[in-house]
Amino acid sequence: MKRDSISPSNNTEQTEVPTLPDRSDLSKLYFQPKSATITENVKASILDPEHLAKTVRQYAVKIGLLVPLPFIVAMIPAALFIVYVSPSNIFQMLPLMTLTMIAWGIAVVLMFSKIINYLNRLSIPAFTFLCLVFSCLLLLSQPIYHLAQAIGSFWLGQAIFSILMMTISLGLCWIFLQLILNDRLADSTRVRLISTVVVLCLISTVFYLVTTH
Repeated sequence: MKRDSISPSNNTEQTEVPTLPDRSDLSKLYFQPKSATITENVKASILDPEHLAKTVRQYAVKIGLLVPLPFIVAMIPAALFIVYVSPSNIFQMLPLMTLTMIAWGIAVVLMFSKIINYLNRLSIPAFTFLCLVFSCLLLLSQPIYHLAQAIGSFWLGQAIFSILMMTISLGLCWIFLQLILNDRLADSTRVRLISTVVVLCLISTVFYLVTTH
């Protein structure tokens, strides 16, 4: 018994497998990661000696002028009150003294917030840095004030004292910023040099106390 087989018709077209269109050109739209040469250049510029020196000079001037400024400014009304206030008019001067103290307190807060902002930009602990600068300034203030008053009159001595304290503050801030920001120094060397600066200020005060008493 013969089996009938159905042969495919010649006119029947074979079904083609569907294919997706070519989209290889779209790969140009995707983000292509670049090499890290920019980061390395930025890092190199930060560690560059010229860039470091410029940064130290810039922030030493800003911080060095602001640190002693509130106390130097406070000397002016304090001296005026000492000269003009007496037991007879102290109650009349009391409102002015109170307003002056409030204004001085606000100025101190604003100035120190600015200093802390500068130190945060440099990633330097504000408390440690300010303690170093204030310690040195306090140690040097007494001999410098005595020297300034010995040069001239009361008001001239106040002006000389203010100028000298501002100058010393600039120098101290420059030295401490130079030592802290210089990554080429070992930590032990950095600590030794900073301690040497503080000890020199202490020796100057001790020498002054010994020679004047």
